[in-house]
Amino acid sequence: MKKILYGLLVLIALLSALKWFVYYSFRINYYEILIVIFVGFYLISNYYKTTVDFGLRKELKAYLLFIWGWFFLAILSGGNILFYPQGAEAYSFYLKGLLQLFVYFVFFTFLIFYLCSISPKKRQTLLNWFLVGVVISSIFGFTQLVLIIRYGIDIDENVSRLLSMSNNTGGFINFARYTYGNFYRLNGITGDPNVHASYSLTALPLFLFMYLENKSIKHLILFLIVFISLILSMSVSGLVGFAFSFLILVILCMRYIKFSYFILFSFLFIILLLFYLPYNEQVGYFLKVKTSPEGTGKSHFDIAVNSLKIGMKYPLGVGYNNFSIAYENQYGISGYNPHNTWIGYFVQMGFIGFLYQVIFSIFIIIKCFKKKTVLSQVFIASFVGICIASFGYQVLDMFFVQLFITMFFTLIMLGQDKNKLLEQQ
Repeated sequence: MKKILYGLLVLIALLSALKWFVYYSFRINYYEILIVIFVGFYLISNYYKTTVDFGLRKELKAYLLFIWGWFFLAILSGGNILFYPQGAEAYSFYLKGLLQLFVYFVFFTFLIFYLCSISPKKRQTLLNWFLVGVVISSIFGFTQLVLIIRYGIDIDENVSRLLSMSNNTGGFINFARYTYGNFYRLNGITGDPNVHASYSLTALPLFLFMYLENKSIKHLILFLIVFISLILSMSVSGLVGFAFSFLILVILCMRYIKFSYFILFSFLFIILLLFYLPYNEQVGYFLKVKTSPEGTGKSHFDIAVNSLKIGMKYPLGVGYNNFSIAYENQYGISGYNPHNTWIGYFVQMGFIGFLYQVIFSIFIIIKCFKKKTVLSQVFIASFVGICIASFGYQVLDMFFVQLFITMFFTLIMLGQDKNKLLEQQ
């Protein structure tokens, strides 16, 4: 049973950002299937134990209280649907979102207890597999671009149909949507350029630090693979997030990194940004104040402004997982997401939910900073970068980000450090 549980976690860590899914009458991601199986086996394995150790460090107890507190707020947000009726579909979206959130949080709870029960070496290996998943996504993305540009083959759509065992894949990838001029945007295994960019932020600070400290060619290669994939994703939010990650990494790890490296990488990054931005229409998110009539604009800035208006109109929120419903009811346009995690929290959960997530993020940063280990400082750099990138896309509440935060935070609180990290793979 122990080997089964560990094997399931390896697969979950490796496939946590995979967007391919099984489709019958409903859609479920492969990692969600693995999550349910893991929860079932974990319950069975503990059912036959005569004693179960529920002892946790106080930081981990606080972490669990935070995530279940968020679930409690999500339940309460259902009352907002009663106060501000959004239609029958709103209840369906709310209940589906609540069920998914419950399954995820049960898994994260069991994951923390499981990580506390295994050896540091096995915990380290799980973390390694998560990082390997980022590298695989980048390599798959390069293959993806070569096939679509050279041969016109949409590998995403073909693989999606095969793995879902259905032709009804919902249009897994539409390359016409993910292009700027003649440039195709790299998606990796995530199915979205901005999501892949955020996925890369979970690994880049660690790869970069290990190269700068150890002068390891292996880590330089890993860094370049993932960083080039970030560039080819053409995600401004991802690049800005990495800029903040790099800055935090230098500040926290100054004693390990030579100042000359900081100057060199900063110069190269600025040059890259100057050549890169003109080809990316997302610059409009920062520069355009208004591009079209109210509610009909497609720029991120328009959506953000219109979303804030909804949030101000409904200070208690419109209900968990109900952003698109509220936006459609307000502006008559369906299928929108806020392209901003923080605005999404504000609109769906109200000011209380928004403030709760801000406090939770500060809690994570403070607790990790107090540990003053290399792993904790590298994690803070990644976490801050993802939080910044979340202003440009809705990624902070995605499963792979939550898994990344839960795994890193647990390992840091348990005293795990970066020693020999990645050497096992």
